[in-house]
Amino acid sequence: MSPDTPRKWEATGRPLGNRDLADRLCTVSEALSDARSAHVAKFDTFVPHAFMGDVLEHVGRCLGRGDSEDLGPILDTLEQGFARGDRETRSVIAISFAADARPQTFFRQLYPLLGARLRNTLQ
Repeated sequence: MSPDTPRKWEATGRPLGNRDLADRLCTVSEALSDARSAHVAKFDTFVPHAFMGDVLEHVGRCLGRGDSEDLGPILDTLEQGFARGDRETRSVIAISFAADARPQTFFRQLYPLLGARLRNTLQ
C-alpha cells in the first residue's frame, strides 16, 4: 500500500470503515500488519473488535519498551479513525481500544498520549 493511501481515504469524503482503518493501521505499523495476518489466519476472516484487541496489546508492548516510533503513528491513526470513521468503526475504537485500555496496567501511561477525541470517549 502506498504512503498516499491514507490521503486518498480522506479525500473521498466517505467515512472510514473497519477494513479501511485496519489497512491504515497496517500501513503505519509492520507489527500490526503481521498481527492482522495472524488474526485472519486464526479466525479465517477479519473480526474488527478482536483485531482492535491485538492493536491494544501491541500498544501496551510499545509503551513497555518505550517505542514511540511505532506508537505515535498508531495513536494518530486511531484518532483519525475516530474522527472520520463510520458509526461501527467509532464503536470498535471506543469499546475495543479506548474502554478496554482502561483496566490495563499501562493505561496511566497511555491516557496522556491519546488524542482529544479518544480521551473524550473515556470521560
